[in-house]
Amino acid sequence: MEADFFRCLLPVLARVISGARCRRMAFPAPGLFSLGLSGAAPPDEADTPAPKYLHGRAGPGRFFLFVSDQKPLYPPKPPAKAMWLRKRLEGRRILGVLGHWPRRAAALCLSAGEGRFLVIDAKAGLSLADSLPEDFGVEPDWPTFERVRRDPDIWHEYLQISPRLRRALAVLPLAEATSLYDAVKKGLTDGFYVATPAPANAATPPVSPGLPLDVMCRRMPGMAPGVTLTPFPDALAAAAAFCGPHFFAEAGGNEAQKTVASQRDQARRTTRALANLDRDQARLSTMVEEGLFAEAITANLHALNPHARVDSLTVEHPEKGTMTHGLDPRLTIIQNMNRLFTRAAKGRRGLVVVAARRAALSAADGAADPDAGWPSRPPPSPAAGGRGTAGTAPGKTAIPGGHGTGTFHGIPAHVYTTSDGFTVLRGKNARANEDLVRKAASPFDYWFHVADGPGSHVILRRDHPGREVPRQSLLQAATLAALASWRAQDAKAEVLVALVRDVRRGKGFAPGQVRVDEIVETLSVKLDPSLEKNLRQP
Repeated sequence: MEADFFRCLLPVLARVISGARCRRMAFPAPGLFSLGLSGAAPPDEADTPAPKYLHGRAGPGRFFLFVSDQKPLYPPKPPAKAMWLRKRLEGRRILGVLGHWPRRAAALCLSAGEGRFLVIDAKAGLSLADSLPEDFGVEPDWPTFERVRRDPDIWHEYLQISPRLRRALAVLPLAEATSLYDAVKKGLTDGFYVATPAPANAATPPVSPGLPLDVMCRRMPGMAPGVTLTPFPDALAAAAAFCGPHFFAEAGGNEAQKTVASQRDQARRTTRALANLDRDQARLSTMVEEGLFAEAITANLHALNPHARVDSLTVEHPEKGTMTHGLDPRLTIIQNMNRLFTRAAKGRRGLVVVAARRAALSAADGAADPDAGWPSRPPPSPAAGGRGTAGTAPGKTAIPGGHGTGTFHGIPAHVYTTSDGFTVLRGKNARANEDLVRKAASPFDYWFHVADGPGSHVILRRDHPGREVPRQSLLQAATLAALASWRAQDAKAEVLVALVRDVRRGKGFAPGQVRVDEIVETLSVKLDPSLEKNLRQP
């Protein structure tokens, strides 16, 4: 029940229940309430009995309010709040009804007793109050027509602008949309309608008829195909026709009706999830495009000062031409480049997840699963190849740990950046070596260690498994590993290269000692002591 309809319901509801006495208050189900009435006025329709109950749903979730002569099934043990309200309401007369329709709140003015008003609020639920806020019942301000059509989140500020109204204004021609908006502002209606779903296929009749979809005070464009609008003489009758099935389905334990309601709620959640995916896809696509500028920086890095800090940069991309992009002035150019590569890689990974999630939501059985399409943590993969140690060949000897200013995520490690912008980590001690492999590295990162003897573990980080590492960066990372090893004083050294997923600590091994299941290659590098200073991050 939207605010636009609630505004029309308030005056006729006040006419019917003003003067009635409150009887038993009950909460048939979570969120539902039922207030017994005696002495209420009969509605205008002929042969319609006077209502005996004011039923509704308030608080989180859907909101509705209507009168009925039907009693719901009460729970055998009333909740504490129902008993608390029952003691304070029973026997008191309803003197009138005040409303704040944009917030969908009604205040029943009560005769003498504790609390002058019983407040029924769509969001806050039921409460007794001695006074009302100063703005309660004040007519709201209205935004301009242009802003309503332009701002999708305007309902946060103007509660009376519902998403359904915005959708209608968006699909109508300008003149008709303007006329509709003026009618809504003035509170004009063209009738009262309840929207019901299309009938089921005759070959497969439903277990139970579908619940009404909506109640409205004017015909609105943009309704789903097959939806039927049933007219009613006034807002009170339309409210009973729409709210009654929902209320009694929840209160009476009708499982078939609850299933229909659940399916409708699931459809709404799926629609919201798809809209969120559209926003995520746009955001992630922007992140992927940032990778092009990072590529342009890489192509021009020889002509730039990689340690300069600027807020924007203009460079030539080999294929895209001149590109200008804002940078984080707190970071160097090469750090910004690495950050853009990282964001682009995250964007590509995110787009894969978004596509999987969208496909899952579109599947008949996926929409009901809140986790459908999201990636799950893969189980640990079995060891690849023969087990061994990284001394000579895979599966042979163990690597002793440890060579020993800066940390990485709390791990004592030196941090370097290669000439191509890749981050390289080198442990400062045996424990740091182990923590780098176990905590700081991804399975697809590269691991380096000098062959045949002790030395530090070195990790070259990648954003994703498909990211190619230039040969120069591999050689630089291997050199850093050799410079912190037993071969540090030699002119050349051989360094093992493996994927982190193939490096693991063996049972009974000391910290820093590992087994390597598979070696990618062994690099022969020349040791240049100045490389550490040149690549170390400031």
